[in-house]
Amino acid sequence: MSGPLLKVENLTKHYPLGRGIFKKSIPVIRAVEDVSFSVEAGETLCIVGESGCGKSTVARLLMRLGEPTSGRVLIDGTDIAGLKKDALHAWRRRMQMVFQDPYSSLNPRLTAGQIITEPVENFERLSRKQRQALAADLSERSGCRPR
Repeated sequence: MSGPLLKVENLTKHYPLGRGIFKKSIPVIRAVEDVSFSVEAGETLCIVGESGCGKSTVARLLMRLGEPTSGRVLIDGTDIAGLKKDALHAWRRRMQMVFQDPYSSLNPRLTAGQIITEPVENFERLSRKQRQALAADLSERSGCRPR
């Protein structure tokens, strides 16, 4: 792989406030306007800001849970806008969003290892030992102690 793992170019999302008659311009809500960034392999990006500034909209667009008004999202150099359903599903298996509210994102009843491996359980059947080894490996990669 060459280049960034994730590259976002001029990402924009507008929501129309009604329907235009005779192709007149329609007022829009500008949820996200001209956002660009890149993330290299091994890097972490946090998007922070006030409530309503577009953080969740950006995350939804990165997962292609919504279509951007303009701009591009490239993952490993692949523009996800052109992916069909099956290919998009395969890409989504490799991605995860963690939202700002730790109580809805991180279940306090689960251990850190269980939280780390929970997304994998949706797609693969792993033994307890395999899940523990995966959690330890991912913890070490992120700079945390496996315990």
